Amino acid sequence: MGVLVLSLAACEGADGADGAIGMDGADGMNGADGMVGMDSEAGITEEACWDENGNGLCDAALEDINNDTMCDYLDCQGEEGLAGAEGPAGPTGTQGATGSQAS
Repeated sequence: MGVLVLSLAACEGADGADGAIGMDGADGMNGADGMVGMDSEAGITEEACWDENGNGLCDAALEDINNDTMCDYLDCQGEEGLAGAEGPAGPTGTQGATGSQAS
């Protein structure tokens, strides 16, 4: 019976250079579509800003704010605000030339 002896010598030295970067692979297949969601409740749009109770109907007593017999964007206007404070007096103008008056 023979004995096999292996001798491993340590390899030391500088690392080699990195290889070139490979090309991107092909895109995968699209996944399956998800389930269709449930419809949501209709919201109040900018056009229906007058619809105070959200029922989609023109309830004139509540929603025809400007009393023009229609519920529309004109009923979305707020009340007129308070008058602002009076501003400071402007500068005095220059004196104009005086002329003679005919008698």
